[in-house]
Amino acid sequence: MTPNRTLLSLSTVLAVLLYAIDTTVANVALPVIQGSLSATREQVAWVLTAYLIASAIALPALGAVEARLGLRRSFILSVAGFGVSSVLCGLAPNIETLVVARFLQGLCGAALLPLSQTAMQGVYPPNQLSKVFALFGMGVMVGPVIGPWLGGWLTDNFGWRAVFYINMPVVMLSLMGMLATLRGAPSEAPRKFDRLGYSLLVVCVLMLQLAIDRGQQLDWFDSPEIVLEVSIGLIAGYMFVVHSTSTERPLFAGGLRRDRNLVLGVAMSVLVGWPFMGSMVLLPQFLQEVQGYTVASAGVLMAPRGIGLILSMLVLSRVGSSIDLRAAFAFGCVMNTMGLLAFAWLPADVPATQWGL
Repeated sequence: MTPNRTLLSLSTVLAVLLYAIDTTVANVALPVIQGSLSATREQVAWVLTAYLIASAIALPALGAVEARLGLRRSFILSVAGFGVSSVLCGLAPNIETLVVARFLQGLCGAALLPLSQTAMQGVYPPNQLSKVFALFGMGVMVGPVIGPWLGGWLTDNFGWRAVFYINMPVVMLSLMGMLATLRGAPSEAPRKFDRLGYSLLVVCVLMLQLAIDRGQQLDWFDSPEIVLEVSIGLIAGYMFVVHSTSTERPLFAGGLRRDRNLVLGVAMSVLVGWPFMGSMVLLPQFLQEVQGYTVASAGVLMAPRGIGLILSMLVLSRVGSSIDLRAAFAFGCVMNTMGLLAFAWLPADVPATQWGL
């Protein structure tokens, strides 16, 4: 491996690890943030929600941005923007500012993983890419393990703002490596971007998420606000589907909708991700407010979820080619259901060992 490749690989892995860790690092600090900023439980949940929504809505536009700006500028701006928004998170004087800063952080962070893969494809021959992407996979898998523990330790020792400031050394190292190794390339002629379809999708996601988040607080459909948000979201979603099936260049290629395996995979990702992400907000609060654990201890108890993810991915990577993936998929669904049921019936005084299992 040449020195430039080594430095670029380290820089991109740092960027990937940064994004993966920040998906979970703030979760255990949510109860502390709630008290510090005098926020409600519904408001503080947006610290996580804003980050994830921004990541989701930024991804469909990433190809058009990269085609216009080029890989080097897109990557460097994403990492730099992630660092600036991290500082804004740490400086936030109230919950509203923190949520906006986390939204900006998610917008910038969404590009880190796909751009890292693109950068590696440009400097490694095809026969080495599997090993390179395995390195990225480890960065993604390690994030959910390190994130809760790191967030808890930082919050206990330095306050919740340190959870966001800790990003800056990693951002600086990653930026220096990219500036030294990434070479500018002529921008591609950007293909026509479906601005209308993208706008409709963003409105649909934001309105429905807002309704889901505020529904319990406002008594769901007894509230005119919830009715309005759901109506706008559904209308925007319907218009997006109609537009996508009638335009020549839709946001998502028509062939994707006809891929049954892809559609099923996306649907299952939504069904599995919904309770998983919800529990990422509720479990730290349960551990700290009901069971009385410190923030650091709560972070340690949240880490086994990431360890389980690593183990399952390692096992599947070794035996995946020799088993029926439908059986593995069904097994994963059953295990996930059993885990959720176990959480639902946990007593308030459950011991730490049982919690970890």
